[in-house]
Amino acid sequence: MTMKMNLDHINNKGGEIMPSSEEIETAEKLITEVMEKEEKERRELEERLLNLEKALNELKKEYKDGYPTREEMKKFFIKELQESMLNRKFNR
Repeated sequence: MTMKMNLDHINNKGGEIMPSSEEIETAEKLITEVMEKEEKERRELEERLLNLEKALNELKKEYKDGYPTREEMKKFFIKELQESMLNRKFNR
């Protein structure tokens, strides 16, 4: 009994074993799927980064001179509390 060889797998030049056209198609499909998935992930990451940059710029606008110090926050809350207490007195 003789074995029939698949000529798709043999390179005529050196007799090297080559992948079949089906294997090549499958590999190309897998590579394409992986590349598309990576591209989608890259776009999502770029969008997240852009959103974070926008949020950071908004914070920078809000605190032009940097973040408030502990003392500034204390003064702010004392002032707010005093205004709140004055409003209660006048509303009675």
